[in-house]
Amino acid sequence: MNWREGHSFQIGGPAVSINSGPAQLFGWDWQNLSTGNVPLETLVLENQSLIYETIDYTRWADFSARFENVALPVLEEVLRLVDISNLVLEYVDRFVFEGPAAEARADGVLSEAFVSLPEAARTGPAAWHSHLGWFEEIEGHSMLVNQNVDAQDGSFQVDGPAVRSLQVYTKTDLRPRDYENGYEGLRPAMNAMHVKSKQLVYDILTPDMRQRIGMEGS
Repeated sequence: MNWREGHSFQIGGPAVSINSGPAQLFGWDWQNLSTGNVPLETLVLENQSLIYETIDYTRWADFSARFENVALPVLEEVLRLVDISNLVLEYVDRFVFEGPAAEARADGVLSEAFVSLPEAARTGPAAWHSHLGWFEEIEGHSMLVNQNVDAQDGSFQVDGPAVRSLQVYTKTDLRPRDYENGYEGLRPAMNAMHVKSKQLVYDILTPDMRQRIGMEGS
């Protein structure tokens, strides 16, 4: 299993566009690379977004401190010109089954509380996906919540055996209303978004899986 977390601000107007093909981006990016040249963390400023993401995630306190160290100097300069229209927190958690993909069972990861999945998919080898979305109020702001769970087959090498993985994508997308003091004014909401995201992941995992990944008592 690996952890990947992304954190982005939508800057300026509310319009959002999604491109399925190659696109030329106008802006700049910074990367912190491992000794094997694997990006451990990335900061990107382009168009209407400032995005920070890392695969080296351990705990929220460490992440938020690192985010402020890397991204806050840039964000503060941007906020001299525009306000924040979206604050987005994303978690991508991937669980890999060690064995033949046909023998993988989702109920080894997902608890019975995950009611949106039919029994045939929960206990069988078929690939599937479940995408949910809804709105909530948090810290006086409107927030869109997405939780997508996908059972996928892939391989670690060309012509290698199929490997089953279960990806849990959890997204909280805050649409700020009135706030003061720039980023400082939204810090309580950002912390609440983390708490909400963590609870969403916790609720759908089995007690054994929660224990194995260190969520119990954390």
